[in-house]
Amino acid sequence: DPADAAAWRSAARLATDAAVWYTADGALYLGLDKPVTLRPGHQSEGAHLRQLNTPAEITADAAGATLRFLDSGLLEAVVDGAAETEDPGWCVETHGERTVFTKFGAGETLHLRYR
Repeated sequence: DPADAAAWRSAARLATDAAVWYTADGALYLGLDKPVTLRPGHQSEGAHLRQLNTPAEITADAAGATLRFLDSGLLEAVVDGAAETEDPGWCVETHGERTVFTKFGAGETLHLRYR
């Protein structure tokens, strides 16, 4: 179908079930922590994971995410949108529309709640 073919040429016309994603310059960037699906459609505009700097097991839904970091060192998670955690020891900073969670140490679990 020509309409479906056109959708694959623009990130603005694609949706995914990836837990980690963002769009920039007309492209869609995905984290591949699990098999993901791309389909024609519009991506949800709600808060979501944008970036992790350390491998993690991810459980995510529209309300938030649980990240079990698998390595030690600088642990960082970036959320497009507003988010919070009650887990102790995390530095939480807001940069424009992004919320950044940072901690240095052994791999551990971070529980995020989107606002």
